[in-house]
Amino acid sequence: MQKLEQLENLKQNEPLKDHTSFKIGGPARYFYEAKTIADFVKAIKLARELKINYFILGGGTNVLINDKGIDGLVIKNSCQKIEINPPEAGKSHKVYVESGAKLAKLTDEVINAGLKGLEKIGNIPGTVGGAIWGNAGAYGIAIGDFLVKAEILTFSKVKEAKSTEASMKLERRWVDRDYFRFKYRSSVLKHNQDIILSAELEFPDGTEPEKLKKIREEEHQRRLKTQPWNIGTAGCFFKNLVVELKQIGGNQLLLDHLKERGGKDLAAGFLIDQAGLKGYKVGNAMISDIHTNFVVNTGNATAKDVLKLVKHVEDEVLKKFGLKLEHEVYFINQKGEKES
Repeated sequence: MQKLEQLENLKQNEPLKDHTSFKIGGPARYFYEAKTIADFVKAIKLARELKINYFILGGGTNVLINDKGIDGLVIKNSCQKIEINPPEAGKSHKVYVESGAKLAKLTDEVINAGLKGLEKIGNIPGTVGGAIWGNAGAYGIAIGDFLVKAEILTFSKVKEAKSTEASMKLERRWVDRDYFRFKYRSSVLKHNQDIILSAELEFPDGTEPEKLKKIREEEHQRRLKTQPWNIGTAGCFFKNLVVELKQIGGNQLLLDHLKERGGKDLAAGFLIDQAGLKGYKVGNAMISDIHTNFVVNTGNATAKDVLKLVKHVEDEVLKKFGLKLEHEVYFINQKGEKES
């Protein structure tokens, strides 16, 4: 792949476990870290021109990479520019951010500018691009609430003059918030091939930065007490279940839990816990005994361990409650394709 050498500091056989929060995953045949949008787009175009598999890696959260790695090019998105613009008269502040910036870093910048909105969700790990892709959030707040527009790399069909077949052309363009069709933990990006490059977010003036920092720190301390830290994990493995009453039937345990959560949903961790799976282990992969919606790598766990464990959890919850869990973490196969 001589053309790939155009990418500066291209690596070969890079262990992907070193680039994911799960600390699991085989090597990438080729690995490239893009630090500018231009280099990011260039790497994607090269991979498509050479017809090789490619996978875009952000913060390395919410993914489980297979044990054999990725037979192709892994492009690490490290485009991290953030600009906070002064507000127009009577309007909110606009913030420009590149998709490889950490959500935590963006939150730091926004809070320091006295802007409110991210203080309760800014401790979620991962990049801004990944957060928009999955509409990450907590406490009824999601990143999509603040999006004004975003620049995407999208694919359009182009017919060659002397051919009846259409080819796919990469195109950079800006789209507004409605384009993303945000839902709970979802956006249109989960269903097409678009790649987010940068975004413009909007935040109102808040209060003194110190008050916003206090709110954020309180949320951080809550996470430390209720979620596993300093151990390999991809975050919450399953989505909470939005259900209808007929799915619950007369199960009083579930009815009470639904009521406790304001009739909104059932917590996946609650279902897993009630199925008696806290601490359940396959190899070195384990259901956390701190928060049962976390699968943790207790030391050299493999993707195979995790998949076997997760299958058992799904089967047990289905058997006990008749409810099917849905993954929030994506399995990445050798072609760099996401599998739910």
